[in-house]
Amino acid sequence: MPSAPASVTLALALLLPVVRSYPGFPEAYPTAARHRNTSVLPSRPDQLTLVLAARTRDQGGFPRLTTLMRSLVVFLDAKMVACMLLVVPDGDVPIFSQHVAFQGLPWPRRLVPDSQLLSHSEAQFEKLTPTRERESHGGRGTNYRMQMLTKLGVAALVNTTFYLVLDCDVIATRRTTYADLVPGGRALIIGEQYPYHRHETRWWEAADEILQAGGCVSRQAGRVIGVTPALLSTEVSRGLQRHVSAAHAAGPEAWDESLFRLRRYNLDWTEYTLYWTYACQAGLADAMHTPRGALRLYEESAFDWGAWQAWDAQAAFRDDSFVFTVIQSIGGVDPAWVDRVVEPFLA
Repeated sequence: MPSAPASVTLALALLLPVVRSYPGFPEAYPTAARHRNTSVLPSRPDQLTLVLAARTRDQGGFPRLTTLMRSLVVFLDAKMVACMLLVVPDGDVPIFSQHVAFQGLPWPRRLVPDSQLLSHSEAQFEKLTPTRERESHGGRGTNYRMQMLTKLGVAALVNTTFYLVLDCDVIATRRTTYADLVPGGRALIIGEQYPYHRHETRWWEAADEILQAGGCVSRQAGRVIGVTPALLSTEVSRGLQRHVSAAHAAGPEAWDESLFRLRRYNLDWTEYTLYWTYACQAGLADAMHTPRGALRLYEESAFDWGAWQAWDAQAAFRDDSFVFTVIQSIGGVDPAWVDRVVEPFLA
């Protein structure tokens, strides 16, 4: 268990959720997740854990896996990485276990199937997924929302105070140390003003309703967390899961199923709005995080559809004001183009 300030521990202990009832809200199923192995590698206080949530079905992201990993090896200080947790769907384990991108890494790697973090399979969660959100009806699919939850659930396996969540469409662009990412012991957030244009207002509203937070984030209207890549507090993620279980689930391990069931009530949550709302409600946002100062966690010039066409690789790798760039895998870019233009800077 990572160490935390006494004030943080007290805040977690005092935050007792009130159970909220929803009409027709079924009891949670028993889960095998309580039997999962939570053993982790030992770490130092100046280390963090890398977490990559990936899947082969990500047609725009999966082919860029090697470029992501090469950029991390080139630009991240290896001494700050306690280990890397690679979270993938159970059916993808054989492919990822043999992928060339993970050969010869300067830090330990552990492959984590979804079933080690979540209480049900994709087929079971599919039954709880609103029709319009299913891939068969043009939505992003059940596995996409499961991937959101694994970014929180993985905290059960993390043995560092903070962990860095990554997607395949992220690229590291500057040499970076632990002190850069966690200045003064608090992890960087993107630090844009609420609600931040990468988050929909309804996502914040859903998180607030689920956590019964009384408008904590919207009332403060301060600087908030961004999207992936994101630095998360292990204690905040674990506390969020306990809070959801206590408020909505029949058992301590059913937090993920509860969140899926709440989609029936048009509560369109995301992992990051839930995380930040809980951190605000628990009084942990300022204790664990700091808005960007001289260094920005990521730049956004290639986030939007088609924006990759104007992205300047040379300028991105020359600019030391941010750690990562994101060329969105859903932005219409050809993965081969990304590999080609980034390759000269990873040699």
